Amino acid sequence: MSLVETSPIRSEVIPSGLRNPVMLIPGLVEPDFFLTPAAHVLRRQGIVATYSGIGMNTGRVSHDIHLAEEHLLSFSEQCCGEAVTLVGHSLGGLYARILALRHPDIVKGVVTVGSPSHHNPIESIRSFKLAGHVMMDLLGKLLHEYVDELREPVDIPEHHVYTPFDLIVNHLDHCDEGPHVHHRVLATNHFTLMLNPFILRALGNILPQNRI
Repeated sequence: MSLVETSPIRSEVIPSGLRNPVMLIPGLVEPDFFLTPAAHVLRRQGIVATYSGIGMNTGRVSHDIHLAEEHLLSFSEQCCGEAVTLVGHSLGGLYARILALRHPDIVKGVVTVGSPSHHNPIESIRSFKLAGHVMMDLLGKLLHEYVDELREPVDIPEHHVYTPFDLIVNHLDHCDEGPHVHHRVLATNHFTLMLNPFILRALGNILPQNRI
């Protein structure tokens, strides 16, 4: 059985035992449906996938995280309490990590795609490019109250997908090492990472085999 849902999700209970339920979280100024190609790939793999319930990531961090948190709890309950893997693009990857810190009982892993390093998300924006200056100021305002929370360790697998051609996020900041941290490099750019067929194929391969 497979299912791709938006918010609100349907009330039917999804049978337990399905492979790795996934919630997809969009990046800044991205709507949930931006991640539809990824949802379709996961569905073909037999994975139960849902969007974040945010609708549109407008950068209202507290508001967006609250909506995503409610959706995560409902989705996990709908999946008979099965733990969920969170996949987030750009700012959505930081949302995913915050949710994992807050709900370690129902989050089994985090995949960030083109996301700033959680160790220092504001400084991981490229400061030597105009886009970097603008984005660093913006991200600083958005995430100021969450910086300390993001630096907390999580005892679940983390998989960081990034590109050296990002132009927004400094890929060198993704070289965090640890027993639960894995990395995957792709030749694409920040904005098309979640539309790139190679990342979609990577997601389809990583999640069913629980290799994150």
